[in-house]
Amino acid sequence: MSKQESNRKYREANKQRISDYHSNYREEHKVKLTAQQAAWAKANPEQRRRNARNYYYKLRDAAMEAYGGLVCNWCGIDEPLVLGIDHIDGGGNAHRKELSGKTTNTNVFFRWLRDNDYPPGFQVLCMNCNHAKSRNGNAPLESLRGRCNDHPRRGSRGKRPEAHGIPITVVMEMGL
Repeated sequence: MSKQESNRKYREANKQRISDYHSNYREEHKVKLTAQQAAWAKANPEQRRRNARNYYYKLRDAAMEAYGGLVCNWCGIDEPLVLGIDHIDGGGNAHRKELSGKTTNTNVFFRWLRDNDYPPGFQVLCMNCNHAKSRNGNAPLESLRGRCNDHPRRGSRGKRPEAHGIPITVVMEMGL
């Protein structure tokens, strides 16, 4: 048996023991590890932003898939840049504020969804349908049902701009 195979078998047989060791280490060296992380983030701001953005998209896309995929539940638009998770019964701002103390911290919300096994009571809506729903007494407008993908200038068909070679910073500057 090779050393690599022996190590793999050891890790499989001692998963909990290894996990406990790492948890204890992190707890005992919390200050040191936090300082190391802060120093790394300060020395590597671009990579930190890339990592944060990738983590956000990973959480967001997993939540969208759990609630029906990257398509608006009401109008059918499939452009990821305009989709979000909607609280079916309303109360999204209050729920996000309860989770993180802010209404804008969606990473905490997406982690909460994941950690709670994507509970019922949520759906994927585009910004238009979500806004119209909030302005219409928590009911989506019937006039929007199934309409969004009929627009002649749809373009990317559900792909992020960076999939077309357009950096996200350019998209932000363009206001897309």
